[in-house]
Amino acid sequence: MADKKVFYTRTEINAAYKLLSNAKALANNGQKDTAENAYKQLLLQFPEYYAAHRGLAGLYIGQKRFYLAFEHLSIALGGDNLDYYSMLNLEALAFELGMFETGRKLSADIEAVGNKLGLKKHSDVHYFNKGNLLFKTDRYQEAIVEFKKCLKSKPDSAQAALKLIECYKRIGEYQQGLQLIEKFLSKKHKKTNEFIYMLSDFPARLITKNIHRYVTIAEKIAPKDKEERLAKLFALAKYYHANKDFKKSWGSLCEANNIVKKQIKEQYHNDSQWEKDLLKWAKNTKFKKPHTDNILETLPLYILGPSRSGKSSLEGALGWLPGLKKGFESKLLSESTSHAFNVGDRLPSGYLPFLPDDLAPEFTNFYRSAFKESADNSSILTTTTPGLVASVPTIVHALPNAKFIFLIRNHQDIALRMYFTHYKNSNHHAYDVNWSLNYIKWYYELVDTWKKKFPDSVLTISYESLIAEPTEQIKTILDFLDIKETVPEGLTLPDDCGFSKPYQAMLDNET
Repeated sequence: MADKKVFYTRTEINAAYKLLSNAKALANNGQKDTAENAYKQLLLQFPEYYAAHRGLAGLYIGQKRFYLAFEHLSIALGGDNLDYYSMLNLEALAFELGMFETGRKLSADIEAVGNKLGLKKHSDVHYFNKGNLLFKTDRYQEAIVEFKKCLKSKPDSAQAALKLIECYKRIGEYQQGLQLIEKFLSKKHKKTNEFIYMLSDFPARLITKNIHRYVTIAEKIAPKDKEERLAKLFALAKYYHANKDFKKSWGSLCEANNIVKKQIKEQYHNDSQWEKDLLKWAKNTKFKKPHTDNILETLPLYILGPSRSGKSSLEGALGWLPGLKKGFESKLLSESTSHAFNVGDRLPSGYLPFLPDDLAPEFTNFYRSAFKESADNSSILTTTTPGLVASVPTIVHALPNAKFIFLIRNHQDIALRMYFTHYKNSNHHAYDVNWSLNYIKWYYELVDTWKKKFPDSVLTISYESLIAEPTEQIKTILDFLDIKETVPEGLTLPDDCGFSKPYQAMLDNET
């Protein structure tokens, strides 16, 4: 950047614009590398050419090179340049890169600039960005408000609608999500396929009524690429299951899972070795007893178990407790780990097992602070992230009054539930029933280890017993948490026991 204001001649201004137009044309014609070089050459001559920085940032966004895009958009907002649309893009990038505090400040600036300049045309973009920030920080109720504003501003925004439905799904408000899906399906929106895929993750009881229509819509979808083909196969498997067409469901499942399995074999084997090493470490390490000083006023309650084991159902069943705040699958631990790596001048990582010992105090400070902020004066904050099973000793050290409830469920039911799920990342074991069964066995063996090492902090509950006698099991949980409350009468939970029974013969062939 120039150190002082430069006044360019008319000839320079026209020449620069001609070069800018050429760079844009190259980008529009798909000549990305040539366009990038053209932008860079232009900025060497005219470093304060904000439009060139915006153009190069747009190119980088398309290539998912978000850090570079953020850098150039930041320059495009240099000096007194109030570029509302660059601010919107920068806001979206901040959230994409996990720069949440920066994103919050940008949001406030955008609202001020928008009001000052009277720019309301693209307010839907800002509402979406703000909703996305709240969504990524597990503040789903607040995110719902912003996504609703976005839809009010732009009613046909499938992107906002899908995010809003995901929020409803995360907090268990399935009926409202279903109404929105039906609204977009009735419009025959061009993204009908995405809504039909989203619907497949809803409880079977909600989709059974119109299952024949959903099957017909899903079967007619022509996938554009491999990812959409997978989405269709997983959706059809769930619709066939709801329609009690178990043979067709199994066929779709096997086809979908085999595609993914070929891609992630190496990752699965790496994960398996790490799991063996972790279990060995857990069994052979003599952990120090947690310090009882600095006990938090909020009770950190971790409801854990393998994916699909009923954690969210139990979290929901405890929702009546006074002062309980649902943290869902909070990312507090990984974010605190990232902060610790950063202040210790290490490469970026959010993976706690790789944290050097000398950074453990930094992690503890970050985690305690983040937990307090997230707790927001609640008396209990729940967390249901399955992978935290590997971090029990560290959490107990950071939060001495932490309590862990592990749900134990029929192995085949969980394995098949996983087999029905297309995970966005990790859970590499899910794409082969035998892999899943091995993972579940490992998970429960680790739970048994923690129960022996931290008997006052760990409780195991059978999912099947929870469904059969919810009042008694909730009483056991309250005793464990030392909470004096009366369990409401008529408490029930969604019954998913015996999920694998219709597939028993097919499972026997697999195992």
